[in-house]
Amino acid sequence: MVDSTVTAPALVKNLFGRLPAISSNQENSYQNHHELVMFDINRYAEIEPLMKENTSAWIDPILKSDNLQFTLSLLSNRSQENEQVIATSRMPGSSAVKTCNTGLSWPKSVYSLSHVALPIPPDDPVYGDDKAGSGPGINLGNLSLRGEKGVLQVPAAEMLRLRYNPFHRYLEQRMLVFMGLEPDQGVSCLSPESVVQPNHKD
Repeated sequence: MVDSTVTAPALVKNLFGRLPAISSNQENSYQNHHELVMFDINRYAEIEPLMKENTSAWIDPILKSDNLQFTLSLLSNRSQENEQVIATSRMPGSSAVKTCNTGLSWPKSVYSLSHVALPIPPDDPVYGDDKAGSGPGINLGNLSLRGEKGVLQVPAAEMLRLRYNPFHRYLEQRMLVFMGLEPDQGVSCLSPESVVQPNHKD
């Protein structure tokens, strides 16, 4: 839900809000198959006091809206007490919200995704994490240099930016299911067997 280049609310309003319905092959009816999958920040990282603004303020009304023209799926922490990730999905024209386990967890010290990291798996030899295989040169995905500020030519903020996607396999499976190239085995969280009751704290 955070991006330093494109604002997420503008993406929802100006792109997904204008997409037309797609004709379904079933009974010649019209069903909207567009879907937006979003990742929340890591609420377990306890960085909210350091953030510039409340990143979730704009998404709450959308999750509660009765006029969605697309399926919205939001991946977030099960609670602020752990790093486990659940997916909450809402179909267009439906008030039902489905929540399922994903089997995913936020890695240590990662507080959010970055858009440049989305297509890069954790085992990439250049941009991957510290468990990636050896590459042709320096590992940019795990670069962490410390010292006095103003010495390096590379801004410190650039070294803090996430370069790989810890949830790459999940998104890959979602895309394969969406294109009909792989059976849906509950990864989309829209299959009945994947639905669980949300674990909300009072």
